Amino acid sequence: MKKLVQPIALALLLLPAAARGEAETCASILERSEDKLGMGVQSGKAVLELETHPRTGKPRQRSLEIQSMQEEGLLRTRVQILAPADVAGTAFLTLEREGKDDEQHMFLPALGKVRRISGSAKKGSFMGTDFSYADLETRDAEDNHCELVGEETLEGKKVWHLSTRPKTPDKDDAYSRAELWVQQETLVPVKIELFDRKEKLLKVLEVQKVEKRGERFVATESTMRNVQKETWTKMSLGEVDFSAEFPPETFTSRSLQRLAR
Repeated sequence: MKKLVQPIALALLLLPAAARGEAETCASILERSEDKLGMGVQSGKAVLELETHPRTGKPRQRSLEIQSMQEEGLLRTRVQILAPADVAGTAFLTLEREGKDDEQHMFLPALGKVRRISGSAKKGSFMGTDFSYADLETRDAEDNHCELVGEETLEGKKVWHLSTRPKTPDKDDAYSRAELWVQQETLVPVKIELFDRKEKLLKVLEVQKVEKRGERFVATESTMRNVQKETWTKMSLGEVDFSAEFPPETFTSRSLQRLAR
C-alpha cells in the first residue's frame, strides 16, 4: 500500500532531487519524494541543531543525531539527543508499518524506561520543539485528498503549490489540512502551512537555505513557527553521511535504552 509522508517529515528528512515527469499530480510529487526517504538512500545519518524560542524566556539549544534506513520498503528512523547534558540520551523511534499507523516509542533517561506514543499523544511537542510526533508519521495515500493547486514562484524559484487533507477526519488528527510549496528543482518543501481542526492557521514551516550536499539537495536551515502560541524553532543541518549503514537491531525499542548507557 503506497504511503505519503507527512509534510513536516519531508522537511526533517533529506530529500534528493529527482527527474520531473511531464505531467505532475499532487500525489506523484509527494510519492516521488517519499520514495527517496531514509536520508535519500537506503540508510544514512545526520546531525541537527535545534534552537527553541519560547514566548518568554531564553532560547534553548539541542543537538540531535538522526539515523534512518529502509527495511523491506518501510522506513525506520531513530533520533537521539546528544546535548545539552540534562536531556542527553533521550531517544525517539519511528517504525513505518504497512497499512497501519506508524509505531512510535520514546525513551526518557530520567524515567529509565521506554513508553509508546499513540493516539492524541502524537499531537504533543517533539522533544520540546514546535514539531509534534505526528509531524514524523507517514500516511496512506488513499486516505488523503491531494490537490495540485498550481505552479507559482517563491523567492525567485518555481514551486508546486499542493494542498492535502484527510478524506475521513479523525479526532486524533493533528491538522485539518496542509498547504505545501515544493521547489521544482530540488523537490524540497520550502514552505508548509498547517491548519488546526477549526481550519485556523496553526504552524508555518519555512526553509531559509537549500544546499547541495554531494549529489543531493537538502534543506540546511529552516524555521517552524507556531503562530498561535507565538513560539518558534530554528533547525540547522550539520554533518551528513549518506553512506552510513545500520544493523536491524538499531531500530528496536530496546536499542533506545542502550543509547543511555
